[in-house]
Amino acid sequence: ILEHNSTQDAFSMDPLWSGILMLLLGVIGLFPLIFVVVQPLATRRRLHPFQYLMLSKLAADGIELLVPLLCLSASQLLLDVWQFCSGQWLDENKKPIVGYLALSLQYSSIYTSVAMTVNRTIAVTFPQEYKKWFNNKATMIWIAACWLIAWTHNVVHLKDKCPSRHSFGASTARLSRAARLLLPAKAEVVTQACDQAAAHHATTQLRLEAPKTVTSTVDTFLAREQIGHLHEADKTQHGAIFSKEQP
Repeated sequence: ILEHNSTQDAFSMDPLWSGILMLLLGVIGLFPLIFVVVQPLATRRRLHPFQYLMLSKLAADGIELLVPLLCLSASQLLLDVWQFCSGQWLDENKKPIVGYLALSLQYSSIYTSVAMTVNRTIAVTFPQEYKKWFNNKATMIWIAACWLIAWTHNVVHLKDKCPSRHSFGASTARLSRAARLLLPAKAEVVTQACDQAAAHHATTQLRLEAPKTVTSTVDTFLAREQIGHLHEADKTQHGAIFSKEQP
């Protein structure tokens, strides 16, 4: 039993396996994301406010899956170096930027999810006020606010004297655990909102938004799982991936 437990712990903490899992989760998450983004653009359908919010969230999740997690973090775990060819991949002093990108994109996705929840709530409970709060111009303001707030308040992590500069792993791990608890509740709320909208004679287009919402939720979950695996691997590696070495 002790041998089995030690083998299981070694497997879960091995940076190589964490890198492989991050790579697989990223590839799995990117395929449905690309499909959902390309579908309305390929058919040249007119987008409505909820779809703009959905595309904004998918963009945040997609960039997070592709750049900080796949291109930088997963490669760090798999190759165990920050060098590519003959050049320096990422300077030691600039490694916290990777954490800043990951956190900012995560919060952009989370804040956009909040805006989507507000959108569905107003559409179901206050349909007369919907056009006032979510016309095309207002929706762009919602999206810009979500991204601006996310990328602004995370700048504090880049300050030299900020203690959180050296704790990206702990921050992302807490966010990953919180996402595991909140995502099922979020999916249930969205499903109930769609059911209520259908009961109030919603249009066919509105009812078709449910699968896209599920896809977005799954991509968010996969991104948080990647962060969790990165944190587990980071605890066993020499030096933090997202932080400078402590003196």
